[in-house]
Amino acid sequence: MLERTHLFNTSMEAGLRSLCLLVAVFPNSLRTGQLVALDHILVHSRDFDPEAPDSLHPASPYRRAEPIVRRALVNRGVDLMVSRGLMNRLPGKDGFAYAASEEASSFLAALQSSYWIDLLDRTRWAAGRFGQLPEEDLVGLIRTRVDDWVAEFSNVELPPPEAS
Repeated sequence: MLERTHLFNTSMEAGLRSLCLLVAVFPNSLRTGQLVALDHILVHSRDFDPEAPDSLHPASPYRRAEPIVRRALVNRGVDLMVSRGLMNRLPGKDGFAYAASEEASSFLAALQSSYWIDLLDRTRWAAGRFGQLPEEDLVGLIRTRVDDWVAEFSNVELPPPEAS
C-alpha cells in the first residue's frame, strides 16, 4: 500500500514560504514574529490590500485561529530550512533572527510549478509592501484583520459538529 505524502500545511511548505520571504528581503533578516505575520499576509494577500494579487488560500470563518497555528508551523519550517543550510539563525540581544543563506536563491530558482509562481508573486508583494515593518506593527495589522474577519463571518451559520 502506498503512503500518501502531504505537502500542504506542512513544515516544508511553511519553510519554503519563509525562505522566499527571507530571499525577498535579503540582506535583511526577520524575526519569527515577522515571518509568521508575513506568511499569513502572503497567503491571504487580498485581505490586506484590494489591489494585491489574489489570495493563495480561500477565505474561511476559521481564519481567526490561523495566526496561532501558523506560528508553530513556521517554527518547524524554519528549523527544517536551517537544518538544510538554506537559512541562517542569527542570535541577537532580543532572541534570534533569520536570514537567507548563500544557497537559498539557487535552491528556490530550481523550483517550478504554477503554485510556486503564484507563491513567488505574493511573496514579492508581501515583502515589498510589509517586509520593513517592525514586528509590533505586523502583529497589530494581523490583529485588526482578524477582528474584521470575526465581524465578517459573525452571521455565517457553521455546519454542526460531526458526531464522534
